[in-house]
Amino acid sequence: MSFAESVASRYHQNYWFIVPVYHPDHGPAAVCFVGNRAPLSFGETAELTLCGHLAHNKLRQVSAKPPKADSPLTEREHECLIWTSKGKTSAEIAQILGLSEHTVNHYLNNAARKFDAVNRTQAVAYALRVGFIQ
Repeated sequence: MSFAESVASRYHQNYWFIVPVYHPDHGPAAVCFVGNRAPLSFGETAELTLCGHLAHNKLRQVSAKPPKADSPLTEREHECLIWTSKGKTSAEIAQILGLSEHTVNHYLNNAARKFDAVNRTQAVAYALRVGFIQ
């Protein structure tokens, strides 16, 4: 008798639905739905799959480490990365912050260098992942 069969018989649960989930920082996991019921319809399977992914995302959010306060970014580098994360170009950021486009590019290049990133997109992704920007 398998583990699942022994648990099912012990708790009188005859139906299990397992949603495999994955996150690059945390690896593979699974969200399980267990009950005593008839087999799921296609629509119910789709809904539970979505619920499993949403539950996994929420659990990751509430169990995530708080953002790091010791960011290596200067205030201007931080501002430029935030605007970049919102899809603004260097020219647009320069206009918003009252800087030259060259200066904005300099700040973004510094931020990328500090994060060992090859470009501003990778720098934004890293800053979001570690909590330096939101």
